[in-house]
Amino acid sequence: GVQTAASGSDIRYGVQIMASVKRLPDDAKEFLGYEAAFVKGEKFYKYIISVSEDPAVPKANLSKIKKNYPEAFLVKMECGGITRLK
Repeated sequence: GVQTAASGSDIRYGVQIMASVKRLPDDAKEFLGYEAAFVKGEKFYKYIISVSEDPAVPKANLSKIKKNYPEAFLVKMECGGITRLK
């Protein structure tokens, strides 16, 4: 797993599947075999899959991902921060 918190002008998009107060191992069973990136927030580690520079990629995968993670939603990562997309 790679921490893909965007730095500088890099903008990435993905699907946030969960947040946890603890850092989960890259092979945690909660990820169901997905490779999950994470962004460390003030209180939570936020886990993101289907990460791409192209917002169409996570958008296309969202409905499939929601079968396993009903609470999943699209996010934009930039400058080390994360924003939920509508």
